[in-house]
Amino acid sequence: MRHVLFFTFFIVQFASAQETYKEVFVEEFNNNLNGWQIENSKLRKSQIKDGKLIDWYGEMDFATTNLTTVSFDKSLEYIISVSLANLNNEKGEKYPTYKRKPNGKIKQGWEKNSEWGFVWGFKDWSNYNAFILQTRKSADGVTGFYCRVFTIENGYETVLSDWSRGVHINFIEETDFHDFILVQRATGFSVYIDKPKFVNGKKVADITLLHQVKRYQTTWFDNYIGPFIGAGANVSVDYIRIYNIIPPKKEEGKQP
Repeated sequence: MRHVLFFTFFIVQFASAQETYKEVFVEEFNNNLNGWQIENSKLRKSQIKDGKLIDWYGEMDFATTNLTTVSFDKSLEYIISVSLANLNNEKGEKYPTYKRKPNGKIKQGWEKNSEWGFVWGFKDWSNYNAFILQTRKSADGVTGFYCRVFTIENGYETVLSDWSRGVHINFIEETDFHDFILVQRATGFSVYIDKPKFVNGKKVADITLLHQVKRYQTTWFDNYIGPFIGAGANVSVDYIRIYNIIPPKKEEGKQP
């Protein structure tokens, strides 16, 4: 139900009234028909449990993804709606990471502020788009929740938003699920996040713009999407829904 409310709120606030939307992909993690990676090892534990994908990654100084493929038509525009949480993100806590030494032994370390997020159009580590989230300290010493948005093409990184501090900073420093909407258009893309606000003491939905790129053509390098999991992160995905944006039909006899 939460994704319905969030998507409806987004459409009312930000989308064109003339557009319609066709749902082309739904993942609610009731099974593993979409082929998510399931693993139980010293450096990674991923599973589908209680209607969620939960993926912990523990290799120090590295990151990974958990991917599935979706049949995108690169000539069309899309909305990707996803709900994410980092379960290893409690304030003041630290979480184990591990490094494999040349002699084969494993050394344990700790991570306080792991990175987590989402990738789309993923082909390989030299070609993908991503937004990454982290609790960190800014250059002026302010600790809070930050977002980084970037594209890597043929190994070259284009940073679209470098650890910008959003107005939702006080709401999302720990382990709650938050809903994100990625709008991929021909002219660029936007990333939106839900921002809780309170009315008469009750929490209600709101949306904050994390990042918007105009006149920047991001690339569907390939059709893979999924969570980004940094060292020490334990990312849980509640749902992923993808909609094709259908532009309004031109009325006969009228000029465009």
